[in-house]
Amino acid sequence: MKKWEQIVDEILNALWQDDPVFATACGIHTYDYKLASLSPEAIEQHIAMLKQFIYQLEQIDSGLSKDDEADRQALLAWMQGRLVDWEEIQWHKKEPALYLDHALYGTYLLLARDFAPLQQRMECLASRLKELRRLVQEAKVNIVPEQVPSIYLETTLESLEGAKAFLKIAVQQAAEMLVKNSLKQEVLKSVDDAGFALTEFEAWLRNSVAPKAQGKFAIGEDLFVGLLLKEHLLTKTPDELEEMGREILEQTKLELEKVAKRIDPTSNWFALVERLKENHPPKERIVETYAEEVAKAKQFIIDENIATVPEGEQLKVVETPEFERATTPYAAYMPPAPFDERREGLFYVTPIDPKEPEEVQRDRLRGHCLFALPIVVIHEAYPGHHLQLTVAANLPSKVRKVFGNNLFVEGWALYCEEMMWEQGYWNDLRIRLFQLKDLVWRAVRVIVDVGLHCKDMSFNEAVNWLTSEAHLEHANAVAEVRRYTASPTQPLSYLTGKMAILKLREDSQKREGSEFSLKRFHDRLLQSGGLPIPLIEQMWKHEGL
Repeated sequence: MKKWEQIVDEILNALWQDDPVFATACGIHTYDYKLASLSPEAIEQHIAMLKQFIYQLEQIDSGLSKDDEADRQALLAWMQGRLVDWEEIQWHKKEPALYLDHALYGTYLLLARDFAPLQQRMECLASRLKELRRLVQEAKVNIVPEQVPSIYLETTLESLEGAKAFLKIAVQQAAEMLVKNSLKQEVLKSVDDAGFALTEFEAWLRNSVAPKAQGKFAIGEDLFVGLLLKEHLLTKTPDELEEMGREILEQTKLELEKVAKRIDPTSNWFALVERLKENHPPKERIVETYAEEVAKAKQFIIDENIATVPEGEQLKVVETPEFERATTPYAAYMPPAPFDERREGLFYVTPIDPKEPEEVQRDRLRGHCLFALPIVVIHEAYPGHHLQLTVAANLPSKVRKVFGNNLFVEGWALYCEEMMWEQGYWNDLRIRLFQLKDLVWRAVRVIVDVGLHCKDMSFNEAVNWLTSEAHLEHANAVAEVRRYTASPTQPLSYLTGKMAILKLREDSQKREGSEFSLKRFHDRLLQSGGLPIPLIEQMWKHEGL
């Protein structure tokens, strides 16, 4: 049998060659000048490659260490999830945004990550953008208008406007920084050509797809269960997950009302949340306020022995790049690339634009509420996504560096919100109110995810759930549900993952009794990278942990 490391390398190299943007995201820069081919022949080859690797992984039935065996099962689960996407759901036939997102993310990574001199990255960017026209032609061949849900079409048409603005603003801004005039002209020409390709794509969508777009967004219970089982290794049924979501929704609403009454006996929780949003940093100190909270959270997890922070890890709090601000009104996180030498996470904070109307500026400031801000930092930075993904990037296992399962990654970040409250990171009930408010939203996500894809829940019913139960603004609820229709099982991953982690912790506490150490539990958990949680349970049982 080939060495396990050799098999992993073969698989990774094939995946990177097949998808150059995935390679860039991982910190592999051999293919930075290319976009993937999504022609029917290329998709057939991709499906065949997945099946070949699945077969190869299934044939390895002995001789691996416990850690390598867990990696094998995790890699197999990831592959099977992708196979469901390509062969059974067939997003390439009904989701026009797939093509747009691939090209834009490939461009964005070259701008956002400072892994090489600007000139080198811009040469690759110009080359990548030249391939956009070819990608649009492939989309026209693949997409079956009758299979396209109208909501996917609407979302793509809106995204196209943002895509053109992104290319015009972001890439042109970067091009202006180039010293070499010939390269600057080449980049600007590639932007123009890409703009024409996007305009052509838009016209085709409006004229040829829109009149026939009547596809269903629901993937159906069979495929939904298939994703739960094959990708997440989860044996719970959609009904069981929905029941969990409803139960936690009711529990959390009761807790919210209790907390709200302790803060203000005359108010209900959602009215109180709206009022408290008026507490925000001064507009000129927004980025600094987040940076202070990031430093505070990091110091807390060190001082209180919450988890080990890897030596040399870096997280920079910076203003959101201008080209990203339209889609990132408040804050976002860019993880380090696991194979880049410089592993630096970026925490983006969007400042208030003084050129916007006063009313818009006020709304933006409310979004940076001082009682919500610590929750965002915990989720995105310490000890949430940044800590987990930085630990994963430092692991010797290439599987754990690259292949994160949503239930663990999002579940960990949501778990951290509750855990930091338990550990006394704050004692302000107003912050607790915002944390519980977000937990209501995550519980509703489970109900809506299952409802949309398994139970004939309509788009408007899903929006109503988010507005009436989680009290999201209507526009935000619409944007959320649009995403849910095209990402089955992702919305339920936050709460489902959190509950699985709490179960792991409870089992560890029962086994270890007075010897239980929260830091040891967290460190051991984070050494799993982003493995599906059922695999972690399995490993720990075998090890007697």
